[in-house]
Amino acid sequence: MSISEAPKRVNVYIDGFNLYHAMNDLNISQIKWLNLWHLSTTFLRPNEELQKVEYFTAEVHWDSAKVGRHRQYTRALQAKGVKVTQGNFKKAPRFCPRGSTNCDFNEEKKTDVAIGVTMVSEAMAGAFDRAILITADSDQVPTINVIRQYASHLDLTLAAPPGRLQAARELGALFNGKDRLEIGESRLRACVLPREVKDQGGSLVAIRPVDYD
Repeated sequence: MSISEAPKRVNVYIDGFNLYHAMNDLNISQIKWLNLWHLSTTFLRPNEELQKVEYFTAEVHWDSAKVGRHRQYTRALQAKGVKVTQGNFKKAPRFCPRGSTNCDFNEEKKTDVAIGVTMVSEAMAGAFDRAILITADSDQVPTINVIRQYASHLDLTLAAPPGRLQAARELGALFNGKDRLEIGESRLRACVLPREVKDQGGSLVAIRPVDYD
């Protein structure tokens, strides 16, 4: 009698702002209310099991309307089983050509590092058999290189946000054809959350913002 092979464990790591800005460029409001757990299941291969989806993000604290939408969304994601890891924004001076002076800009902090540290530490701990990274940010090149060097037996997949794969040449070059893809508009449309999101107990936890209708 044959013994069936245990399913391979898949973890998905999502660069929230990299994905958001790519979707924003599509000018389709509804897809911003995206079910990231459902989206992640669409990448699974035969005999694979999705065990974790982690969404790395930060609140734009200077815009109360955006904060409200963001909190609705993260509550919806958590109700669907997604782990939300928050970074933050800090002001950083940059040169402004128009005024020939330095201006303060809000820069996202900790997200890139958090993705890298989490992926590498979980790879070293043997926490997954395959990792799917959703980003087009070349800052994750060292992350992939370290995992390939010290845990080469693990499978790695790059899922670039829509319209971003061609620009992600440095990162994309680390993946072969079957492990490199771009998330298409049709895939996003098929993974939108319902207007009202409830937890497992049936309690309402989030309602889609009108901006996403």
